[in-house]
Amino acid sequence: MPGKTLSIFATIGVCGLSLVTGGVSTANAACVIGVARNDVLWIRSAPRASARKVGAIPYDACGVRIGACARGNWCRVYYRGVSGWSNTIFLR
Repeated sequence: MPGKTLSIFATIGVCGLSLVTGGVSTANAACVIGVARNDVLWIRSAPRASARKVGAIPYDACGVRIGACARGNWCRVYYRGVSGWSNTIFLR
């Protein structure tokens, strides 16, 4: 019986790596870095600093999903139901 249990967990582990939520792999989850304690990482409507703010990610947040990237360090991000663009120099 222990062999079957190990096999089930191994299968779950492999499947867990390939889970996709909203078109973005959970393997791309990141944490915010380099943002001051009294600040946030903005989620913007387009891949540029002057774009409209559509959401915010706390300075100490993890679980930010990263999608396709545009020019420079700008990538699509998904955080707690909000999607948009953030500069990935603040994500690891």
